[in-house]
Amino acid sequence: MAFDYKLVENNGVHCVYEVPTEQTVKTFLDQKEAKKFMRHLNLGGGFSGWTPSFFLRTIEVNKTPG
Repeated sequence: MAFDYKLVENNGVHCVYEVPTEQTVKTFLDQKEAKKFMRHLNLGGGFSGWTPSFFLRTIEVNKTPG
């Protein structure tokens, strides 16, 4: 069984890395939470190794009226 996601640790941050697309899907400070999320993805949650890049973009929202 091949897994599409793996954990990569970088300076105390645990990244869930999507192998086929070579992109970080989510980052965690807690390794246990990162493993739990990675397991969820490897068992069929998400996009099965092909998350569209627009899902991973961060958008700043201005909450000031006007």
